[in-house]
Amino acid sequence: MSKKNKKNRGTYQIGDEIGRGQFGIVYKGMNTETGNFVAIKQIALSRIPKNELKTAMREIELLQKLHNKYIIKYLGFTKTTEHLNIILEYVENGSLYTIMKKFGTFSENVTKRYIYQTLKGLVYLHKQGVIHRDIKCANILVTTDGGIKLTDFGVATQLSEKTMQQSFLGSPYWMAPEVIELSPPTTKCDIWSVGCTIIELLTGEPPYFQFSPTHALYRIIQDDSVPIPDGISPQLQDFLNLCFVKNPDLRISSKKLLQHSWLKNIKTPHDKKKHHHHHHHSHKKNKKGKDKDDEKISKYSQESTVKSNESKDDAKESDSIIESFSESESDLSFKSDKSETNLEKFKSNESLSQNSNQSSKEILNQNSKQNDIFSKFEKFKEDDEDFEDLFKKNQKIPDKPNLKIQNIKQLELDEQLAKQGIQQNFQNLNISANQNAIWDPVSTTGRRYIPPNINSNPEMFIGKDKFKQFVEDPDENFDNSFFNLEEKLLNNFQKRKFSEVNRELILDTDEDKADIQKSNARKKNLRTSEEIVKLISTLQKEVDENILINTCQQLYNIFDQDSNSTGFLITYHGVTPIMEMLELGNLKILPIILKIVNKIIEGNSQIQENLCLIGGIPTIMVFATPNYSREIREEVSSFIYKMCHTSPMTLQMFIACRGLPILSHLLSSDYQENKKIIFEVIQSIDSVFKLITSTPKNDFCRLFAKTNLFPSLACVLKDINNDSDLNSKKYLLTAANLFQTFTNADTIVKRTLSSKDVLEPIFQNIRKFPENVQIKILHGIKNISMNTETWDNIKKSGAVPILIPFLNSTTTEIYSQALSTLFYLCKIDQETQQEAALQGIIPILQKMIRASSVLKEFAIPMLFGIGHATALSRNELIRSDGVNFFLDLLANPNYQNESLALIATLISKDREKVEPILIQPQNIQKIISIFDNQINRILKSTLESLLTIIISSEKINEIIGSSSLVEKIIAKLLDHSKIYKIQVKIKALKVLDSLFQNSCDQKQMIQKYNLVDLISTLSKKENEQAVIFHELLNQFKNSLKEFSQKKKN
Repeated sequence: MSKKNKKNRGTYQIGDEIGRGQFGIVYKGMNTETGNFVAIKQIALSRIPKNELKTAMREIELLQKLHNKYIIKYLGFTKTTEHLNIILEYVENGSLYTIMKKFGTFSENVTKRYIYQTLKGLVYLHKQGVIHRDIKCANILVTTDGGIKLTDFGVATQLSEKTMQQSFLGSPYWMAPEVIELSPPTTKCDIWSVGCTIIELLTGEPPYFQFSPTHALYRIIQDDSVPIPDGISPQLQDFLNLCFVKNPDLRISSKKLLQHSWLKNIKTPHDKKKHHHHHHHSHKKNKKGKDKDDEKISKYSQESTVKSNESKDDAKESDSIIESFSESESDLSFKSDKSETNLEKFKSNESLSQNSNQSSKEILNQNSKQNDIFSKFEKFKEDDEDFEDLFKKNQKIPDKPNLKIQNIKQLELDEQLAKQGIQQNFQNLNISANQNAIWDPVSTTGRRYIPPNINSNPEMFIGKDKFKQFVEDPDENFDNSFFNLEEKLLNNFQKRKFSEVNRELILDTDEDKADIQKSNARKKNLRTSEEIVKLISTLQKEVDENILINTCQQLYNIFDQDSNSTGFLITYHGVTPIMEMLELGNLKILPIILKIVNKIIEGNSQIQENLCLIGGIPTIMVFATPNYSREIREEVSSFIYKMCHTSPMTLQMFIACRGLPILSHLLSSDYQENKKIIFEVIQSIDSVFKLITSTPKNDFCRLFAKTNLFPSLACVLKDINNDSDLNSKKYLLTAANLFQTFTNADTIVKRTLSSKDVLEPIFQNIRKFPENVQIKILHGIKNISMNTETWDNIKKSGAVPILIPFLNSTTTEIYSQALSTLFYLCKIDQETQQEAALQGIIPILQKMIRASSVLKEFAIPMLFGIGHATALSRNELIRSDGVNFFLDLLANPNYQNESLALIATLISKDREKVEPILIQPQNIQKIISIFDNQINRILKSTLESLLTIIISSEKINEIIGSSSLVEKIIAKLLDHSKIYKIQVKIKALKVLDSLFQNSCDQKQMIQKYNLVDLISTLSKKENEQAVIFHELLNQFKNSLKEFSQKKKN
């Protein structure tokens, strides 16, 4: 197969395919006349807009003039009815990517050699006003002597922009952030790609290659810094940091990067000599103050690095402080009176130390001594319960199994008093005969459990009142301070016996009446304890089923009538027999025995902890499965609820016993039949996240994610909202809060939450939720959407058409959360952008922008993305008066560049619809006016957009060609103050050439602007090394000559 190329006067034969990209196929070819091998890049004409084909061919002619050993040579092109074939220099060894696949990754030293040559090539291209736009290993070819040549630059990439604007599948992993955000490319985007290529050479992959292209693009934009591989030199790390500066205006140039210390040892002797001269010249310039940009960039990079490290260290320190405070928070809540006294003394000492300049070390020593003093007094501190035993240890105790009198505390007290030298002679002290003592079946067991009613009534404890006698007072008489213990107990026993014989005796004093009431209460407690012991002794496996049921019912009735009686279970070891009944698994006994369990643990953390320690939680959780009746499962749910709400200790025990999967299982119950269970489970899960513990909440979220909780939670939200019972509504907000809490977790949890089973029922019912619940749900959905791995699931769940109506809400929290979610979904996904446009988002976004809403910064990028997306989205934008909207936006300097670029895209794709709008005089004036005070930073991009507009529309070309804009462009060409770089002048010259070529009165234009003299002046004053610029001048000069010859003929 052969192609005739009249311009190159040669015949090329296409051979084997040697490469394939998204935008074309590369073949090995041969010139049949010379026998030289070439590379032929073949691009389908169907992928090149007709109005851009002529420009592309002229661009190739310009690139043929470029000659540098570090770039591939353009040899020409051939055009057929189907393809444009670009003829390129052939390099035998292929690309760095091919070599890396064969031999593996490269060392830092080898990488350094390749990058040095790559930068050499980029310096030359950038000097000519050419942006490569696609630096990567696959586009760096290796010659036989180890040198490199850059390929696939210039027109080869520019012809692909049509496809790049429709898809990010080109080279997403090497793209600079500003290119992803659809800003016009500059030479700085090549520097970012160089950094990515270095990482590719060292590791075999560019940054973020482990992610999908869409996810990678999002990470490039959002991450503060690019992940840099470990084990590299500090110089290379600094080099990469300069490449990966997010702001292109602050990113270093290729010329300055070539002077970096990382590259100083690998130059050729010729390069070293040139570099030494250039470095010396640059140093002199810097001294004169003419080259301060490099200093600013270096300073910015160093300050950014230092601040970043400092902020990380501060963050770690802050986290440790917060963590330590969290761990000690419970301790701070339970300070003793003694600690408060110490605190006051510490404050006093601190004040004195400030006045006397006392050192902090002395203060610490002083407080340490004070703590030692208080620790000595701690020996005399007794529990109230133990001191009561001091008064009651010799009382007559009825015969009762499992009851013993313990005098350990009394012995310890006597021993401590003896050590302190304050042991007194108790035999000479008198005892009051009127002192009464009532026997307490609980207190006699030493540190046994005391029911709450006893503990809360101090009058029931004679020991507490009498203990006041031991408080020393200087004026107090010590005659009755101590007593004969044996005589006291004997008198009490005689009094007790007398009371039993004479129950009808009327006591005249109030004290005697109170003693009778206390005695009756004690007797009641004694009878209750005897009955409980008797019933518990009946709880045996061998006992008949009916008897067991009856026994359990009696126990339940006792505990139900007197909640304080549950204390006797600890005293008489009654918890274990109850647990044994649970282990039987008898379906007839289970309901009543579970009711007993729930009754005895209600508000009683001691019994709960005792139950946990003997394995009660796993035993009871077995009955939560659907195999058991609703009555049993409700009791299990009630048990879990009490365990989760009584104390942090029991809640932690419940979690440790793998209780979270049980909560998930119970939440999946049928709502209508198990409301009580579901409501208790919701509150129990809420308690889990309120628990103050060192375990991160994210860990709990991960555990719940494994148990398939989230679909059940989504259904519960729907069911509660549809429930007509108003009492059920109070649980709706708690469930919504839980959903939002889960969405704050890590990527794995968010990915689980984004499943269709979770989001679909939520989206279907979200409009029915109350406003406060909608805010929680929308906030949660936004959190999920911030992870790119969830986008597909969110879109499949129908998010876009559901969320767009929320943008019309008058509640800020609602429309802001909805817009944020849509912003993430539409950021780089053109299918979503098209769907949003078709669902009517464009007018809503325009309204937000015109109203100067605080969310304008979200709305404007979304509109830009829609305009660059698909044909359908562009049609919707045009139909929504988008052209006029962006013409008005040209007045805002912050969006001039992007707005004109979008207008250029619209007219190049839909000229028939856009041209009638743009040719209106007021709109032409809006375009011209932006060049009045255009800053150099964006002038090149603006001129490029203007060039696209005038190439796409001959009418606009003619109108602008006769406007004042021509004079402004000529002024920029004649400005030699180096304000305008060569790239700007190349674009300006191309615009002037296009305006002349399509002018309706070329003669008048030549005369009015004196174009012949202009070209001559530019040819003399501009640097001869600007090859592209001088070639454009030659083409312009030839056009003027052709016009003159036509006029003569």
